[in-house]
Amino acid sequence: MAGAGTGKTRTVVHRVQNMIDNGVKQDQILLLTFTKKAASEMIDRLKFMLKTNELNITAGTFHSVAYKLIRLAIPGEISR
Repeated sequence: MAGAGTGKTRTVVHRVQNMIDNGVKQDQILLLTFTKKAASEMIDRLKFMLKTNELNITAGTFHSVAYKLIRLAIPGEISR
């Protein structure tokens, strides 16, 4: 358990950047977190660090990404 301001987001973002720098394709990376705020912060930091406006990383909250995957797996079953 790590409290606020202990560097959790920084650690994850730097690990993702390291993966990309070492040849892992962005579309092979899954970045999950618990809150929308944390997901947004991680995506923004990655864009800044990689000097880009576009990322091809699957990222979001556990629930939002799971929902997207279910919708992909069962087309037409879940509408929104």
